[in-house]
Amino acid sequence: MGVKALLSSMQLRTDLIMSRFLAILIQNAMVRRANTKYKVRNLGVRRGLFYLLFASGVPSVLVEASFLSNRKEEKRLRTSKYRQLIARGMFDGVLSIVRLSRASLKRRIHQKLPRKRR
Repeated sequence: MGVKALLSSMQLRTDLIMSRFLAILIQNAMVRRANTKYKVRNLGVRRGLFYLLFASGVPSVLVEASFLSNRKEEKRLRTSKYRQLIARGMFDGVLSIVRLSRASLKRRIHQKLPRKRR
């Protein structure tokens, strides 16, 4: 395996891990927001190899907020209030990972670097 292939494989693995983490944060935030006004169930996060997500080269998620085949959920989706709660939940999830990333970066910057031995 060449160096490029190895680095590409490592990046893909990192993207998959970050995508899963992002999906969990978004899912939990959406459910939390929606449950302020509606009774919704958390169906969890599932994996899927969608080409659009897989080929993007960055952590990514696909959000399924409700099912049109469910009359109750279809009715909710027709209201701007419900759509707004879902959108805010998605925003909260993305904001969570941004904040965590910034905090992690700050910790790395402020860590004392070991002194070089002479």
